[in-house]
Amino acid sequence: VGGDLTDPTAPARIWEEALCRLDGRIDVLINNAGIFLYDDLGNPDIIEQHLAVNVFGSLRVTDLGGSILAAAATS
Repeated sequence: VGGDLTDPTAPARIWEEALCRLDGRIDVLINNAGIFLYDDLGNPDIIEQHLAVNVFGSLRVTDLGGSILAAAATS
C-alpha cells in the first residue's frame, strides 16, 4: 500500500487500506518509505521534504502500526 508520507494523515489511510485488503489481519510491517532528491542539500525545502518522508512519515506509519498490531494481538 502506498501513500504520500509528506501528508500527516496518510499513515491512517495506509493502515485502513491495508487492513481492508487483508481482511483485518496484518502480521508484519515492512516500512520501505524513502526518497532522495538530487538537489542542493543546502536548500531547507529539500531537507524538509527528505525529513518529512524518510524520518517523520516512516515514524508515523510505524507508530500507528505498532498500536494496531498490539491491539490485534490482544484480541
